[in-house]
Amino acid sequence: MSLHASGALPGQVPAEWLMDQNLFVCPHCSQLVANTRQASHLQHCSQSLTNQIAHLQSSIAPKPQINQNLPTFEEVCQLHHPTLRFVPTKARPAFARALSTALKEVLRHNSEEAWLTLFMLPKCVLPSLKQRGVVNPHTPIESLCKMWLNNDLVTLWSRSLTRANLHSSSKNFGTSTHSQEISSAISLGRSGLMGKACRILLSSGIAPSNSTTLNLLQSKNPSCPHPTIPDIASNPVTLGPSFDILHILRSFTKGTSAGPSGLSIQHLLDAASVPLQTPICDSLKGVVNILASGKDPKSVSAFLSGGRLIALNKGKFSEGQCTDIRPLVVGEALRRLTGKCLCSILKDKFSTFFQPSQFGVACKAGVERVVHNLRKYIDDGWMSGDFVVCKGTISSQSGVQQGDPLGPMMFALVLRKLVSNIEADDDCINLSFNAWYLDDGILAGGECEVFSRNGISLFPASVKSSIQPNLEILGAPIGDIVHCSPFFAEKHNLFKVLLRAISDVAAVDLHVAISLLRMCGGYCKLVHLP
Repeated sequence: MSLHASGALPGQVPAEWLMDQNLFVCPHCSQLVANTRQASHLQHCSQSLTNQIAHLQSSIAPKPQINQNLPTFEEVCQLHHPTLRFVPTKARPAFARALSTALKEVLRHNSEEAWLTLFMLPKCVLPSLKQRGVVNPHTPIESLCKMWLNNDLVTLWSRSLTRANLHSSSKNFGTSTHSQEISSAISLGRSGLMGKACRILLSSGIAPSNSTTLNLLQSKNPSCPHPTIPDIASNPVTLGPSFDILHILRSFTKGTSAGPSGLSIQHLLDAASVPLQTPICDSLKGVVNILASGKDPKSVSAFLSGGRLIALNKGKFSEGQCTDIRPLVVGEALRRLTGKCLCSILKDKFSTFFQPSQFGVACKAGVERVVHNLRKYIDDGWMSGDFVVCKGTISSQSGVQQGDPLGPMMFALVLRKLVSNIEADDDCINLSFNAWYLDDGILAGGECEVFSRNGISLFPASVKSSIQPNLEILGAPIGDIVHCSPFFAEKHNLFKVLLRAISDVAAVDLHVAISLLRMCGGYCKLVHLP
């Protein structure tokens, strides 16, 4: 059980077993401790972590004062300068030393200047090697990292600006032609990212950079005043010495995109593979603890919490312009890493808190559980009659970022009071089905339990309701064969589009096309659609 609690073996220690044994799992060191020693052990763990960080900070040599000619955070994040997807094996030791130095500076000073140099690092030492579709000669990464360690930051940034100008002159931003999509898919396929390659082949492309796209973005994300940040708790969740942050890094989807600074999860993994006197993982845990406790400088928080906003085409085209867009945000790698570490520590508490009705947080295969349970419920004859489908619109002026590991929890937390009130309502005890996936809720029962209470409607006037014999929930059709057939026809047509796109890829790179066909376009992918 100790190995399971520490993460050395997969699986979680059952809460019932811990109660029976009068034990708890320490959130700092992941050890099993008797409840009678809880207070003393937590105090000892916190002190041990503080001493470890202090020792790490004391081992850092002083760094010369940063040159005032360096860019601002806005200039670093706004510079369109692609970075490498992977750090070449030969260059990983040099990059690991440069990254370790930048992380240690953040741990020691936690100042705006230290964070700025960390933001600059990827675009200064990991430039993409392709310009105008060909490989151009560049300064080796090892030499760039050596310049970084020698504190020649002004020269490095000047070179980054030159490379960015070359890249912008060779690429038309805001548009994506079919040939560019094929080239991007081939590049991703050669990197082993077959799923991403297929998504590009099936996508409608990037929306053009014009006033129409800007207006659509503003309508979906209207501006609002900055929220008031509450005081941080005196005992924030922290990563203990035995926390396996490398396991968290490996749990990210392969090929996860880089944020505005150009730093990606893959860069951190490549650096962590290099043995150093002070391992990268130890420095990362210290930086994550700073972010988790909210102690990063306020002037830096906006950039750590921000992201790159990309407008993808969505819906049908009309006069060459897509009728709708899908905003996609790519956040900073360190913030996403912090969110995922906190989710790992608090997963069991999330599961207990949101059970039994919320399947969108700390619940594996939550969508499938809701859909299959509802279908089984109907097939077993527990539900008859029509569905009351209610739809409403909530302005997204503020909220969580798409792709934020903590996003589903914070989103569901807003709805928790509503869901708990439904569960505790005496009139709702007779509900025969009550399941939620974030804001999509399904209630089954008589009209008095679901739709009204004492003649008063349970839904506000802004929510429109309609009675339908079928419905679609979480992207899955539920109803008769006439209702479900168009869904499968659409998937079948999408599959044919993919096969045609793979044939276009084959004209350029046969090996990537065969790999896409075998891994993403095979017979099993189609036959298991239901």
